[in-house]
Amino acid sequence: MDQETAHSSEHRRRGSSTKMILIIVAIVIIVVGGAFFAFKKGMLSLGEQKGKTVATVNGEPIYQHDVDLRLNQLKPTYAAQGVNLDDQATLTTVEKQIVDEIVNEDLILQDAKTKNISVTDAEVKDAMDQLVASAGSQDALDTQIKQFGMSSADLQDTLQRNLILQKYVDQLSAAQNITVSEKEISDAYDQMTQGQAASTTPALKDVHDQVEEQVKNQKIAAQVLAVVNQLKQTAKINILI
Repeated sequence: MDQETAHSSEHRRRGSSTKMILIIVAIVIIVVGGAFFAFKKGMLSLGEQKGKTVATVNGEPIYQHDVDLRLNQLKPTYAAQGVNLDDQATLTTVEKQIVDEIVNEDLILQDAKTKNISVTDAEVKDAMDQLVASAGSQDALDTQIKQFGMSSADLQDTLQRNLILQKYVDQLSAAQNITVSEKEISDAYDQMTQGQAASTTPALKDVHDQVEEQVKNQKIAAQVLAVVNQLKQTAKINILI
């Protein structure tokens, strides 16, 4: 391998490992007015318990630090969407959305506890090992997570949280026996490619599995949203911002 190729390979590896910091674990994000799911896309963290309390869910606090940490991790996404976080009104709206997301996740986590859904230390370690391998070393991983304002303790807590959320969603999906028909796949493909030039549109057979997964995720999203709405009927939620 020549020097240029090696440099290119290293650059791709570092970029990939940085991306893995964000996407190694699947979580659920449910926002006000609808459901947005990031399956295998979005290891968003809650950090150490610091700062003022911005909300409580059945007596369990959510802190401003939690919101700040997640906002820091989401800044590239908001920037790509053209969201101006320098505008105070916009920032306030985004922070309230993040609080709503965390509230909904906490409802799921609390329900998971009643259903005895948990993760072992070995499962958390395995997820951590995947991140270290992707980053190339523990030092490289530590450097990367600092870019998101996270400590090692934050990362471990995040992994545990996200693994439980994933187990909850997997169990719900299995219980509902969610399936996707070929017609649903075809209809979704037609909708997604509507208005696109045929010369630049991939054939359905080439993206069949991806479209199927997206349709299935949408169905799961609806099921989880229904569960969250049901949990909210008996939950004691206080939003303090």
